[in-house]
Amino acid sequence: MSLSNREYVGRALEALAVGLEPYIASVLAEVAPGVAWTKIIQHKDENAGRAGQSYAPTDLSLQLRIMTESMGSLGYPFNLPHEARSHTSELRQARNRWAHNESFDDADTFRDLDTAGRLAKVIGLDQTHCELVALLTEYQNRSSPNREQPEEDQEALPAAVAQSGHPEESLPGEPSAHEPAASAAHVVVEVTTADALSYAMAHNGLRFVRQIKITNNGAEIRGAVVQVDASAQTGRISGDFQQYVDLAAGQTITLDDLNVPVQAATMYELADRQIGKVLVTVHAAGADAAVAELGRAETDLTLLPAQLWIAGRGLVSYEFLAAYVQPHHPSIAKLMSEAADILVQTTGSGSFDGYLEDGDRVDQIVFAIAQAMSSRDIRYSMPPASWGLEGQQVRTPAQVLDDRLGTCLDTTLVLAAALEFCGIRSLLWLVDGHAFLGYWREEGSLSTAASDDVPELVSLVQRGFIGLVETTRLTGSQPISAAALRSSPLNRYVESGNDEINAVTDIRRARLDGIYPLPARTTSDVGTYTVVNYVPETKTAPALPEKATSTGGTARTASDVPPRVIQWKNALLDLSLRNRIINFTDTARFPLAVPTAWMGTFEDLISKGTSVSLLPSNQISAIHQERGIRFGRDLPQDELADLLSSKKAVFAEVSEDGYSTKMRGLAYKAKTQLEETGANNLYLALGSLMWELDGRALRSPLVLVPVKLTSAGKNGLYRVTLDETGQSTPNYCLLEKLAQSHDLRIPGLAEPVEDGSGIDLDAAFDAVRAAVSAKGLAFRVENTVDLSMLQFAKFRLWKDQGRSVRHRGVR
Repeated sequence: MSLSNREYVGRALEALAVGLEPYIASVLAEVAPGVAWTKIIQHKDENAGRAGQSYAPTDLSLQLRIMTESMGSLGYPFNLPHEARSHTSELRQARNRWAHNESFDDADTFRDLDTAGRLAKVIGLDQTHCELVALLTEYQNRSSPNREQPEEDQEALPAAVAQSGHPEESLPGEPSAHEPAASAAHVVVEVTTADALSYAMAHNGLRFVRQIKITNNGAEIRGAVVQVDASAQTGRISGDFQQYVDLAAGQTITLDDLNVPVQAATMYELADRQIGKVLVTVHAAGADAAVAELGRAETDLTLLPAQLWIAGRGLVSYEFLAAYVQPHHPSIAKLMSEAADILVQTTGSGSFDGYLEDGDRVDQIVFAIAQAMSSRDIRYSMPPASWGLEGQQVRTPAQVLDDRLGTCLDTTLVLAAALEFCGIRSLLWLVDGHAFLGYWREEGSLSTAASDDVPELVSLVQRGFIGLVETTRLTGSQPISAAALRSSPLNRYVESGNDEINAVTDIRRARLDGIYPLPARTTSDVGTYTVVNYVPETKTAPALPEKATSTGGTARTASDVPPRVIQWKNALLDLSLRNRIINFTDTARFPLAVPTAWMGTFEDLISKGTSVSLLPSNQISAIHQERGIRFGRDLPQDELADLLSSKKAVFAEVSEDGYSTKMRGLAYKAKTQLEETGANNLYLALGSLMWELDGRALRSPLVLVPVKLTSAGKNGLYRVTLDETGQSTPNYCLLEKLAQSHDLRIPGLAEPVEDGSGIDLDAAFDAVRAAVSAKGLAFRVENTVDLSMLQFAKFRLWKDQGRSVRHRGVR
């Protein structure tokens, strides 16, 4: 006897519940360790007056609730993608209908089984997904139509279907019960692409499909498939790409920065500049029907030959120029052997040990390589009048060094490759119709892979941090000197006006940002074809500094103060929700992007008096923006750690447009408060406790550090520095509030361990987590850093009274 539709739905819901149980437990264990997840939802219900229910971890209704509802101070614990949230909400409705013994027609049953399988797939429940797919297949292949469907539902079907006696069939042009009830005419597709695509861009992960907008003017379409194909005149250049989307009725969805793969080998074979095509199609497939096209859009895309470089819009094209610097090319190794011989003759040492010594040694190495290039008798070729119109075909190192021909750009790129080969950091200077080389005389780099901040670049040259080389003087067998190589670009472009400087590309910074050289292709005398790939250095996050030796246990101990004095002291604290250090709202916060693992190191740096620069949130390399990263906080954690470790800088949550106004206003406000009250109210708030009070979700800082905000006078940046009149301090207002409202006491925060450079932040945060877990509270600690104005007048009085009692004693 075949199962009824309702029984099929029940089996699907049961299978899903079994799969969700360990998944939910694992997610909640990270945000609320030591607390059973059912206790979290039970606590929420009790606060809302819904007590007396049973809370089983296999109850699907509870599982779907915790995946879709806000859980007080935990917020929304499940960071589900849009389609998963849609599936989960729909399954809550299906489960409620099933629990109330409602009937399911064929279309409802298919949809519910399909939705359960889709949810399992999206969140990675592979075994559950397989079980649900098998169940759906079984349902589709059942021997006879289900008879549970009521007559009124039969009447709701199209008349032709009802009369035919075959409810699973439909007239031509009519959607079946398993197909989306929409036609291609109702789906409008729009696509936006990059201005151009080249081999270098494809090699370095440029996302050429910027945006796809799909508008569904008809009925809802579930599980539509978006496909993207890019083609040149010679054939397809993109790899397979498809993405599933649900299209709500009358709604528009937007897909940004799609990662469509590109066939690099095909792009390399392009011999000339041409117009390609990008085709976007939206398809929908029924349960047992052929794929139907719902909508399409097509647009042109300029395709560039492999070696063509054009200075396009913005700095990203200058960043991609770094891809043509090929230190791994076999011709570079031969040149370096010749340079080593020259270095031995002129300095007595052939070692390329530039940054191990001083800037003078770096100059000697650069000049020796320049002499080796000059001895090749390279002939000079005039470049095009403008980088931005027709562009320039970039020659390979072999064409420049062996075939002995090159433009100013060609020779600059080859010399840059040679410097990178021996570990010297080079800079490509692009001016109107010309290019020349720069190099760091000591280990340094720009903040982005390409910069047009001309005054700062010129200043670095004038202060001796950057050396310059006019590479056209290496052509034509003319005699050269180090002074002549430097003086030509220095006098023309640095000392006598800078209007012609377009941008400077930092090769080292480009490599750190993931712009790697193109593969080196060579052909031997016998016609053997060889490809040498560049092997990037392994990216590793900077090692965390060793913690300073503890001063021996807790440095801040509780005093022997009588309970009546403690009670009187605590009456001085403002424990109302008006106090920002109790209720730290989003409007009071000014977040800083400090890497999670470096929170303690950041506090140590500030406590030792180290100044930390604050960068605008969108001051990132153009290549990162092309890859879909918009703000510094979204960069990989190891890059943020390297920025803090090497540059003593972090990103602030303000864009370049509003940076000066925001920083100037905050600094002025802090200065005014100091002058009027004699107290500095500008603090770094380290760490946040997400907790609840009477059903209200709250955020409170854990540790507070008084700081000063000053202009660095360089690039207009501001920096924070410790206010030496204060020190890192636990949030005693929060500690007292937790003790009064939840009987929660946290000795590890109230009397924090010190690590020799302030509070041992990791130990303090762990102490909070342990105390919360032991109390069975659904609170959590977040590793956050904020800059904020906080009123502490009563708090200071509270501290002063504590010192007074300890000094005088209490009778």
